[in-house]
Amino acid sequence: MTKFHVMRHLGEALDKVRKMEYARLSGKERSYIKGQKYTLLSNRENLTLDGRKSLKKLLMANKRLSTLPIC
Repeated sequence: MTKFHVMRHLGEALDKVRKMEYARLSGKERSYIKGQKYTLLSNRENLTLDGRKSLKKLLMANKRLSTLPIC
């Protein structure tokens, strides 16, 4: 299996968990997840300061997403 295939499976797993969490939450809590796919997929060192803050806020608000292996 190539790196591309591994990343594809990781992306699919991330989408599945994000969608389940988005459906489970309501109101303001949903705002933590909406639009954060690429923040979760990005290497932390490559994120801007705002991106790092968003990632930290997202992971603190949602423990299920924080258990995913983030590179």
